[in-house]
Amino acid sequence: MHPFGRLGVPEDVVEIVSLLAGLRPRIGSNQNAMPDLLERAADPIGTDRGFRLPFSPLRWPQKRAARVEDRNSMSREPDPAVLYPDVAACGSLAAALQAAAADQGMSLPLAITPSDPLRHATIASVVPHRHASYVTAWHHERRWSIWGSSNGRVMICGNTKDLRELPRVIRGWADGAGLDEIGQTALFDLLTGRFEVPDNNSAGVIASEWQWLLKGAVDADWPQYQALIESAHAEPKLRRLYPFTSHWALSFSSTPDSPFSPPFVSIDSPWGTGDYTIREWWNGPALNQVTTPAEAIAIAVDRIPADLMQTPSAPPSQDP
Repeated sequence: MHPFGRLGVPEDVVEIVSLLAGLRPRIGSNQNAMPDLLERAADPIGTDRGFRLPFSPLRWPQKRAARVEDRNSMSREPDPAVLYPDVAACGSLAAALQAAAADQGMSLPLAITPSDPLRHATIASVVPHRHASYVTAWHHERRWSIWGSSNGRVMICGNTKDLRELPRVIRGWADGAGLDEIGQTALFDLLTGRFEVPDNNSAGVIASEWQWLLKGAVDADWPQYQALIESAHAEPKLRRLYPFTSHWALSFSSTPDSPFSPPFVSIDSPWGTGDYTIREWWNGPALNQVTTPAEAIAIAVDRIPADLMQTPSAPPSQDP
């Protein structure tokens, strides 16, 4: 996806790490399960940072193709104590954040990460379904990222060059403030578009995931992709299914959890001019090519298996 500029880790990184970990590649689950590994894999090496991700910007296909990097020189990782001398002076990132919070009249529920104390700190929350919450420092540039997950899906993720902008966000997340309230306290882009589903019911998770996908499509600066996602969401028979992408191709499942239901359609969006390509799975043979997203969605609907059509699912209203 993905939907990913502002919503998650780049798909190519997730899938590489997923293969290494023996996990099924799926944005939203793998990135939550392996934050440290993904952070190291996705840490930008002289990349364009125009998009927000938990640990690095999404490198869209045209940006990746156009960018020329000296990987040999940029692969030398600076000593974190040199890149972050102020944090080193405090002894850890957690301590540096506590000091910044104290200046703002608050304290933070943070824990040091022993394996990387200058670049990683863990956030504790009073809300039981909020977990996998971290602040991390980038490896090649002075910048910090924060992300927080709820029931295995990222709800907040953003980055800033100013450590002082993080304490209020951390405090709100830890205290159980609503996502909109947390977003209002942030001086940087933070919300992913998802809403929390405390009981993790399937209908709620599906509705939340659609909001994430829609937000990512708007942020993508890819009109054909945005049109596809919006057309799919407008179709009730698809909106009741869990949407996900692989290699930027849109697919659906009856369940938001692995194992997904067997694939029945995968839709590729054209870049610029070209057709939408329909396959059964993301790397399968092309079955159809059509010029409009409406045609692609109509084919997708016709391919929905009968058992998926009978699966009850009514997305709930969003609770802030």
